[in-house]
Amino acid sequence: MDHGSAKTRLAGKAAERIGSTVLAIGAAFTKLQDDRHAADYASPVLPVSLERTQTIIASARQTIALIEELQKPQRLELAILLVAKPRPI
Repeated sequence: MDHGSAKTRLAGKAAERIGSTVLAIGAAFTKLQDDRHAADYASPVLPVSLERTQTIIASARQTIALIEELQKPQRLELAILLVAKPRPI
């Protein structure tokens, strides 16, 4: 999965049509991806604190819970949104 296009799709009209929960998942995905980049590329002399790490993990767990709470049709639409390339009509 291309994370850049996933971020864009999760914030777009198609995500909004699936439901507000998918928009919340998209916002959390973007924040978690930004946190991962910060951790990956931060200076080793400025490590991420344990408290911050635990907060990020809690956010990831909450996001997973949101995905699991979606009804099956919404989960399917979300999966298609993330893996299928949009085609012009």
